Amino acid sequence: MSLVTRFDGSVSQSRAPTLGSSSVLLAGGRYFVLAPEHRQWPENSPSITAYDALSGIELWKRVGRESVVMDRSMKHYGPERYCLDSVATDKALYILGGAVCGVFEAETGALQRQMALPAQTGAGDAEIWQYIALNSGLLYGAAGPSPL
Repeated sequence: MSLVTRFDGSVSQSRAPTLGSSSVLLAGGRYFVLAPEHRQWPENSPSITAYDALSGIELWKRVGRESVVMDRSMKHYGPERYCLDSVATDKALYILGGAVCGVFEAETGALQRQMALPAQTGAGDAEIWQYIALNSGLLYGAAGPSPL
């Protein structure tokens, strides 16, 4: 159990993975906390939570494997991977999940679409999205074998 201090000064208890095990992205006046699947909290993970960047108020949350496309467990996460599998913009949140990239609406959290690996990559069936990045409005990605 961890204690969470909110921007309004209140303190609450949480049985979810803490920020130390999560990615945090900031875009469009919101920050997003992405917590990968954690075997100690199967009912609370994986999860995506969006907060207002100014007030810290929770705007929306998606929890569970049916709602979140992330597929890497905690044992496959390290400091070098925290920001390699997600990108946030004012309008969308891109999260890698194996052979698909989930595109979520930043304002509501609704899943807009799932992008498969482009055929031009020549990726085989065993390959997955490895990382993504955004530069000047262009989404870049790489494919390779799964680390799982």
